[in-house]
Amino acid sequence: LYYIFKDKAYNKKVSQTRVLVEHAIGRLKFFDILSSTFRNKKENYDDQVICTITGLCNLNIKFKT
Repeated sequence: LYYIFKDKAYNKKVSQTRVLVEHAIGRLKFFDILSSTFRNKKENYDDQVICTITGLCNLNIKFKT
């Protein structure tokens, strides 16, 4: 019986975390460059794009609250 409650608590925590992660991925996919195939071959350009977009998402979250 103890394991059932322990498993339920664990599953609840995992599902809550998963929802937050899925929402974050959804905010990133708002930008079309991340929703489609990235074809740019410049070195480190993909890292710059990711950093810029995540920065914009974080800035948006910061100013929404």
